[in-house]
Amino acid sequence: MAIILVNRTDVKEFFRYCIDANLDLIEQVKEVLMNNGLIIKAPYIPIPENV
Repeated sequence: MAIILVNRTDVKEFFRYCIDANLDLIEQVKEVLMNNGLIIKAPYIPIPENV
């Protein structure tokens, strides 16, 4: 999205609001999926001390 090219403050604030609302929704969906066991966390791979 080209928010930088928007000159009107009200339009820019609306775009910002939409982006923030979208990020909040994504976090809520991810949290619900993780709580229900539908998303598995990536496995932990330890860093070797010697190569």
